[in-house]
Amino acid sequence: MFDSLALSQPLWTKQKLPFHAIYPFNWHDPEKHPLAYIIVYIWQCFVLTYNLTCVLYIDSLCVHIFLQLGCNLKILCLELQSLCQLSRKNEQVFRQELYRLIEFHQRIISLVDRTNRVFYAPMIMQMIASFLMISLSTFVSLVARHEPSVAARFVIFMVLSFLHLSYWCIAGDMVTEHSQKVAHAAYEVYEWLPYKPEVQRDVMFVIQRAQLPLSMVASPFPPFNLFSYMSILKQCYTILTVLLESLD
Repeated sequence: MFDSLALSQPLWTKQKLPFHAIYPFNWHDPEKHPLAYIIVYIWQCFVLTYNLTCVLYIDSLCVHIFLQLGCNLKILCLELQSLCQLSRKNEQVFRQELYRLIEFHQRIISLVDRTNRVFYAPMIMQMIASFLMISLSTFVSLVARHEPSVAARFVIFMVLSFLHLSYWCIAGDMVTEHSQKVAHAAYEVYEWLPYKPEVQRDVMFVIQRAQLPLSMVASPFPPFNLFSYMSILKQCYTILTVLLESLD
């Protein structure tokens, strides 16, 4: 949507190219050099689309990894709940399944930590860029409210920024929510355990570790979740109010 909005600017604004640029020999002027203008326009379209595709790929890869980790945590909760049916039937099978799920939980924790390290820089830039884009696009929309064509562009840009940040925060919140549910699922297993200290100790370790929620986070910024999402919106509203008061 942003790509089509930027590339179609020459059709509904006075701007002749997607980006303001001056080329040698006035190649950017369609009246003097129509062929060169077409080449420049196609080149800007290609560069913008290529760069946006790369950014979208990195963002989607990070978010989809966390969505898959959230689904795996949900599967872990369901499998822990199914262990209650095995506790009284076959103790050996029960212990084998329990140890498998403990290893599965440890693997998920390791993957969350590794993903946070690999995508540390993109998550930092995502938090900063989202904060700036929402604040500035809203501010420009209100300033240009008497010019509908200008305000409409920034309103669309603001909505896209909201949707983009919402997608990240929903993915992070899914991981945090399901990681906390692992502790509740393990506690339900604990009530049906055979009275063996080593098995109880293992389940208690899972409960204790699951009480530390996993999160999609890039320090020193807060984690991506719905609580942080609301905090960002409040900060944007505060900055917007200050800017409007100074403008008045």
